[in-house]
Amino acid sequence: MSIKSRLTEEVQPDYVVLTLPIGKPHQESPIKKDLMRALILDFCKEPKNFLEIMNLLNLKDRVNFKRVYISPLIAEGLLSMTDPDSPTSRNQMYVATKTEKS
Repeated sequence: MSIKSRLTEEVQPDYVVLTLPIGKPHQESPIKKDLMRALILDFCKEPKNFLEIMNLLNLKDRVNFKRVYISPLIAEGLLSMTDPDSPTSRNQMYVATKTEKS
């Protein structure tokens, strides 16, 4: 959606008010998302912790990173936790599984 299609204009006798909504989440391109996923899986051939993976991708938002990348990879069976019984453990590490999709 372009900025022009979200821009509203209100004309008053002596001035014009332009309103542009802000705060919508940025949508990542599917190509970038696929590249990031591939980097994570390649990097996690050996177990890596959450911060090591985030640093590799130069990302800062832990919640968004987990929601967009880590959780979907785990749900698809491409990434697994080294300690699945304690998913929030500070010692949790992630490793790529051997069943990657071709």
